[in-house]
Amino acid sequence: MRNSRQNGYRCMTSRSDRDLVHAAAAGDAEAWDTLVERHMQPLWTTLIDRGLDRGRAAEVCAITWLRCADHLVELTVGQEVGDWLLTAAGRECDRGETRPSVTGISSYHPFGLG
Repeated sequence: MRNSRQNGYRCMTSRSDRDLVHAAAAGDAEAWDTLVERHMQPLWTTLIDRGLDRGRAAEVCAITWLRCADHLVELTVGQEVGDWLLTAAGRECDRGETRPSVTGISSYHPFGLG
């Protein structure tokens, strides 16, 4: 069973973002997971490089991924998901500069490195 999952995962990771977005919009959870795994590190790095503390970066990541899920159908039209994520995260950072950070997640790191 494990080998079939790994082979399926390899197949997923070789698919283009566009194919994964279409599949995720149709309800394919593995496609969604692959998109998250593929784009989380660049998103996280961008937020930390922008000067956000880990708590605020985690909050922006969560909000950005929720918005991405809400806009998957629009992303199937041709917009690049990586660009969309970075733009959405930037807007959330700008919008949230006057908002206090969520408490209790300041040590969160999406890769368990914190």
